[in-house]
Amino acid sequence: MALNAGYFKGGRTTVDEVESDVELQGIRFGATLVLPVNRYQSVKLYSISGYNAASRARLQAFGIAWQYRWGGGF
Repeated sequence: MALNAGYFKGGRTTVDEVESDVELQGIRFGATLVLPVNRYQSVKLYSISGYNAASRARLQAFGIAWQYRWGGGF
């Protein structure tokens, strides 16, 4: 299991070569859980939640992935 957080500030957007005065700023949190199926396969579940202050938009995403490892490993 892993937990993470991130904060960003800075940068600006440009539309049609016109730079905006709005500075980008936001925060994100995430969690990942990996469950082994057998020696070579696992299932990964993840979630991300965040907020972008400049656009006042919230981000929320969930996902699932099937992972397969081949080879002998380390």
